[in-house]
Amino acid sequence: MTGIPASVPPISDERAFTMVEVMVAVAILLTGVLAAIGLGDVANKSTGQNNGRQGATSIARRVLESAREIPYSSLTTAGAPGAIQAAAPDLQTTTPGGWTIQRAGFTYTISFQACTVDDATDGLGVHADPALFCADSTGTGSADQRPDDYTRGSVTLAWRAAGVRQTMKQGTVVLPTGG
Repeated sequence: MTGIPASVPPISDERAFTMVEVMVAVAILLTGVLAAIGLGDVANKSTGQNNGRQGATSIARRVLESAREIPYSSLTTAGAPGAIQAAAPDLQTTTPGGWTIQRAGFTYTISFQACTVDDATDGLGVHADPALFCADSTGTGSADQRPDDYTRGSVTLAWRAAGVRQTMKQGTVVLPTGG
């Protein structure tokens, strides 16, 4: 016997973490925490973009529904924005110098385009003002006494979400008889 009591374990058998093991554990934990923070940041950015797109969709649909309610003769690129805003007070501009609406923390810039279509299936007619007709309605003739078959309207919205410019475009067709 060497004089060491049997109940005391030898020094080489100590059970503890070394400094290297602690540093590796801290590095793994830190990597996980930073990944979770990054994931939350990406999720918040995506939520902001989705909220902006949802608001834009709502406004675009409201503009197009209102375009169907205004007099058909007002459904031109120049005349429709004023007629739509007069018919739908919730779509009135919030800033001078353009058509913008502020909703849910976003500022949407709105533009409306309209053009008339002379459908060739019933013959083509005389286009008194060719600038009002769509680019694919360039032909003219004398078979159609009423060349204004329908109007295509489209609304484009632009806004910034999470520092990135977003756009959306929706369209509709309006018949001269309405609807």
